[in-house]
Amino acid sequence: MEPITRITQVKVGHGTHAGMTGKHNEDSYGFFAWRDEQGRELYLGVVADGIGGQTAGELASSVAVEAVRDYFSRQHSVDNMARHLERAIMTANIAVHRRSQENPEYAGMGTTMVLAAFVENRLYTA
Repeated sequence: MEPITRITQVKVGHGTHAGMTGKHNEDSYGFFAWRDEQGRELYLGVVADGIGGQTAGELASSVAVEAVRDYFSRQHSVDNMARHLERAIMTANIAVHRRSQENPEYAGMGTTMVLAAFVENRLYTA
């Protein structure tokens, strides 16, 4: 899909907090916009929160958000969005797992993640 360079009007706010312990902020997020080959627009919000108590949670959450962005940037159509969301999550899971294999310090890292996709006046969540 092509990135959208001009958006009619979408307002997005964000904020993160390290939580009650205040030690590490393991949150990552992204908001992305694309146009498919038929000109339909996709707006995608992704929020990932590294699993506290696990190693490299901040890395896991950023890898997951990047994997979702990369997945959608390679697609050509917004058809079957529910399936795309499922595949994007699986792609993120694989990316986090592979990254955890690269360094013994990353063993066991993980993240939670939610996605919201807006396509043609419809909201899809996963």
